[in-house]
Amino acid sequence: MNAIWMGRVTLVALLVCGLTGCSVHPAQDVALSMQSEVAPGPGEAAVPAAPAVAAPAHLSPLLAPVPVSAAGTAQAGATSLTVLAGPSLSGAWKFYLPHRMDISLTGGVSYGRVTMHLCRLVQRGEAISGDCLLHEVTPVTGSVQGDRFTLRLHGLTFEGRLIGWNRLQGGLALQVLGLGVTPALPAAADRRVGAAATPPAAGTEAAVRAAIGDALAGRRQPALGGLGALEALSYVDAQDVLGPKGDKLGSLAVFAADFAQGTRLCGVALGQDGRIDRFMCG
Repeated sequence: MNAIWMGRVTLVALLVCGLTGCSVHPAQDVALSMQSEVAPGPGEAAVPAAPAVAAPAHLSPLLAPVPVSAAGTAQAGATSLTVLAGPSLSGAWKFYLPHRMDISLTGGVSYGRVTMHLCRLVQRGEAISGDCLLHEVTPVTGSVQGDRFTLRLHGLTFEGRLIGWNRLQGGLALQVLGLGVTPALPAAADRRVGAAATPPAAGTEAAVRAAIGDALAGRRQPALGGLGALEALSYVDAQDVLGPKGDKLGSLAVFAADFAQGTRLCGVALGQDGRIDRFMCG
């Protein structure tokens, strides 16, 4: 299969998987790419608190941790606490996804190196929406019930559970006609909170401001006219720019962009001449 978001499965592979059962053979670097503070499986450790970072002059709401909303009883000295709502998935997330998936005629499934992609999720009630910056801006839809979630993006379904307030862990399966046709490959996501530990590459902030200005004025896609004026930028992280076959084309510097009417993740990739090769905002 090509890149996971463009994969197609042949009838032969489907028959083989149905008759023999497909096994997963991860690439060596998958485990390294998906390491986190939380160990997978029955031995999972408690999720630690958000790391302490120096408070920047401005921090986008996308990068702020979302605490449990709670209220104490009215009586003085009361010790009981009434939880009003659980942690929301709204915010910026780092998704770790395999960029290539193959099914052999013997029933084996393999996938290539895992790459990180930044996604913006919005939770309203149990419904989830948002966008991921893949080879292009890709819409995300889904739902969450308790600590279980289901997310769908470009023919893929990511199912699993929410661990604490800052980690999603589960399996990723290709969907054809609403049916999963491969074994669920391991996938994970970590909430991106706080100020970036390293500054963006030189010239990228000026470039993303210029690109956003063009998009607001209708001179560049995607058009951002409905969001109002750009109020602030917060650097998030850098991620690989991948081609349709999972090949690395460059690096995308991603910023949380706060507009008068909402927030988005916007990124630019610069060429060797310093000009903008790619601009995504979603």
